[in-house]
Amino acid sequence: SYVDDTFGASLASEMTFYAPYGRDFPTGQAKMLWLWDTLGVPHEEQKQLFGERLTIIGFEVDPNAMTITMPAQSRRDLLEAMRDFRMGQRLPLRSFQRMAGWINWSLNVYPLLRPALSTLYAKTAGKRNPHEPMYVNKAIQEEFAWFCAHVARSDGVCVLSSEEWGP
Repeated sequence: SYVDDTFGASLASEMTFYAPYGRDFPTGQAKMLWLWDTLGVPHEEQKQLFGERLTIIGFEVDPNAMTITMPAQSRRDLLEAMRDFRMGQRLPLRSFQRMAGWINWSLNVYPLLRPALSTLYAKTAGKRNPHEPMYVNKAIQEEFAWFCAHVARSDGVCVLSSEEWGP
């Protein structure tokens, strides 16, 4: 197996024609496609994205503004699902794991809200049966409420900082 996700930066003026797809690509990307062709690595045109803003794992990434944004609908869906996770509910372990995965995904934009998973992880630790019923307890509900309050006040944008490297 292999990973075919690669990222790079180039100037918009540095484009090269890639004949198999019949269009221009950033020069570095075109060179990578030629290398893959030479090595026999399969690739698909629809996966060859480039531009000033890209959607990557569901987030809008703007490398020029140095931001990662969670789309508003994704944010609303997550908050609604977390609020529906009510104290006293008895849900299968799988529901807890799915919620943990969804929240963990959102931490790409909200990294400082990581503590909201502490109780959820502790409650599910060591459990193996995905159908095992578990109660949503007060501690989980409080951590979720804390997370939701912060996300609701946020604009859903994570600003990246740039570090200059020098000799």
